[in-house]
Amino acid sequence: MTADLRWVELNGSSATPTLGLANINVGSIDASNIDASAHPVSLGSNAYDKWLKIEFLPGGFSQVSNFKVWRSDNGGGDGDAFPNGVSMQGEAGTTTNLTYAPPSDQSINVSEFPYTEASALNLGPTNINGSGGETHLIHFQLQTSGLAITGDYGFALTFRYDEE
Repeated sequence: MTADLRWVELNGSSATPTLGLANINVGSIDASNIDASAHPVSLGSNAYDKWLKIEFLPGGFSQVSNFKVWRSDNGGGDGDAFPNGVSMQGEAGTTTNLTYAPPSDQSINVSEFPYTEASALNLGPTNINGSGGETHLIHFQLQTSGLAITGDYGFALTFRYDEE
């Protein structure tokens, strides 16, 4: 059998969860399922940061482990570097979870979010058993400078894990 999972996004001052995401678009507001064209990020500004986790629903698997996440193309392969003036900063809880903070458009100072499977972020916990559970948090933000070119900088996140 196969593990059932869903992406969960946290928003607002109280980390309100949104289940069943339609997209993980970034924009100029703190919300889930953003229409990026209605809430664009201005050149030289940052998108509101995103907080995500993956929830494994009970049953259908014995154990899942070895969680990895990276920014990719829409087919799950390696992504491309963003053009000059655009970056995506990100981090993930590994051995301990990250501490949630209400999203803002203030710059987060972490590492460039990896865009190859070879450099993927490891994501905790070590494993989740068949009774269900969730991963640690994934935190990222799209940042732009005045050098950025106006346009749509599409990306996907690929999440891989081992299942028993």
